[in-house]
Amino acid sequence: MKRSLTILRRYEFTDNITLIRGHHTMKFGGTELLRGNHTESHTFFPGRFVFGSLPGLILSPCFAASSGPSTPNPCGFVSPGASLNSLQSTSLGLPQIFQQGFGNPAYPGYTRPLTALYWQDAWQIRSNFTLNYGVRYQIDKQFLPLNTEYRDFAPRLSFAWDPFNDHKTVIRGGYGIFYGPVDAQIPQVDLSLGVLNSNYSTVENQNNTQQVPDQVNNVVNTCGIAFAGSPFVGNGSSPCTRFISIYIDPLTPTGIPGLQNSAVVFQSLFGAGKIQCTTPSAGSSACITPADLAPFGIRVANSGPLSPLQVLFSNPPNYKTPYAQQASLGIEREIGNGLTVSISGIYVHTQRLPVALDTNLLPAPMTTLTLANGQNVSYRNWNTSPATDPLGGTEPGGLPCAANPFACFVNPLIVQNNQYTSAASALYEGGILEIKKRFSDHYTVFGNYTYSKAYDTTTDFNSDYGPQDPTNLGLDRALSEFDQRNKVVIAGVFDSPWKQSVLSGFELSPIFNYHSGHPFNLLAGGEVNGDNHTTNERPIGAPRNSGLGPNYIDFDMRLSWQHKLSDKTNLQLTAEGFDLANRTNYASVNNEVSPLFGLTPGFTTFNVHGSAALSPSQPLAFTSAFPKRQIQLGLRFSF
Repeated sequence: MKRSLTILRRYEFTDNITLIRGHHTMKFGGTELLRGNHTESHTFFPGRFVFGSLPGLILSPCFAASSGPSTPNPCGFVSPGASLNSLQSTSLGLPQIFQQGFGNPAYPGYTRPLTALYWQDAWQIRSNFTLNYGVRYQIDKQFLPLNTEYRDFAPRLSFAWDPFNDHKTVIRGGYGIFYGPVDAQIPQVDLSLGVLNSNYSTVENQNNTQQVPDQVNNVVNTCGIAFAGSPFVGNGSSPCTRFISIYIDPLTPTGIPGLQNSAVVFQSLFGAGKIQCTTPSAGSSACITPADLAPFGIRVANSGPLSPLQVLFSNPPNYKTPYAQQASLGIEREIGNGLTVSISGIYVHTQRLPVALDTNLLPAPMTTLTLANGQNVSYRNWNTSPATDPLGGTEPGGLPCAANPFACFVNPLIVQNNQYTSAASALYEGGILEIKKRFSDHYTVFGNYTYSKAYDTTTDFNSDYGPQDPTNLGLDRALSEFDQRNKVVIAGVFDSPWKQSVLSGFELSPIFNYHSGHPFNLLAGGEVNGDNHTTNERPIGAPRNSGLGPNYIDFDMRLSWQHKLSDKTNLQLTAEGFDLANRTNYASVNNEVSPLFGLTPGFTTFNVHGSAALSPSQPLAFTSAFPKRQIQLGLRFSF
């Protein structure tokens, strides 16, 4: 469970000036936006146990998967293997991880000024040609540990041209750079979950030459890691402050003396009634306290040496604000009385988007497998224990990181070191065809068709949506979750042509919508490559966003009647219908399949679709739908 309390305060000062000189209309001005947040971040304070898919090997080697179509498992069976689902894992008391945060949920809510200046000019070069150009400059001020970028210049250019000077054809085009603000959560998380010096700069960015391995090495060498016999002793040059400390205890043994795994923690605390508790004792933030965890070897501290199994957050020394290059070109032509047709194209390339990369991961050796459809796939394998490896260590080459975890992790005692970096990108390209026909003063019909593609390398900067392989973000480039290949909209407005008091005032507005399905991401429901990020794992060999959701078809209509009762009073009656065809439009798909989905006999492709023939708890079943037919009536009396 994660709870956050935030009070937002916004104060904005703006001034704009317009100056007309001949054929030039110039505008310039600026704005100052003061953004202040008071935040209490109760991140994982109550604690959570994550139950998901586990390899059957954890119960018996006979449930292990074969690493190839003709390679037997340890019991001599050629089998796709068996796995435990989340319900079975819960029944057996085997959580994938235990996670909990401790510390002070309230942290300084510094004001972040956003300062912007702009200048633009609309230059009417000829009576049929206007050129618009300008530039915007902004400073998105951040507080430590995040840096501030001071080079955000955004030039913009556009034009409108009537080539035949007959007011029937217009060509429009434009290009511009647009900077987006830094999301408030990024500096807040860096401050509340980072390891800080006395001035709140991050310990990890000290004379770095590269982010990997310098960030983790800096924090370990400065702060140290405290446990019996630890060889990691800090130099004491920093207080190593952590407003909130988060720990993740895995199911796999860590090898640290006295440190118990997540199964022991869950079963023991459940027996003590701590997990069933809903009301913490006075003075405690959660039912599970540091004293409750001490017997399991989990040391809770918010300054000084780090503890094993700690989750850290950090920022790069040169974080950049996101920006988009946007361009459009279109032509509109009136080809008949009241009939206009337009064709336009849109290009949006967004760069420097935030994404969480784990800088504790080194490039692990590759494992190559043959899927059930005969396709060979390779992936980095950070697994160190057969207990959580979906193949149980039977893959070719075994578990290459098991013998020496320091060859695959900068420091294996750090569970995650999530760095909010500006390395992600997105691309949108679309073409739009529009037709509009006005038949008379009473009837108008409008049609729009959009064909587009959208790609990106990340869905969200939350660490739960990090890349499958943080050492190669490019592997996650795929269709965006909002990609919508085809979209059709047909609408009309029909006014009553009659002038009689009762028959006049009617307006009928039908609208038809269709769009193709959105991609969705297949999830394994548990650990796959052993990188300590279980929430974003895909089945072995699956690309990102390979599934395609259901299409959407909808027909709505609105009928209104307005009658003037007197000079100052009006009566309006409305009837609105939504999804009048009563079609079932499914909204979401159960995208959690299995880590071994591609190794299951009969598998053909990861390009899957949802099915209405399955129950919602089954993989690839539809789990929700948009509301079906709805009709609402309204009355409005104005006076």
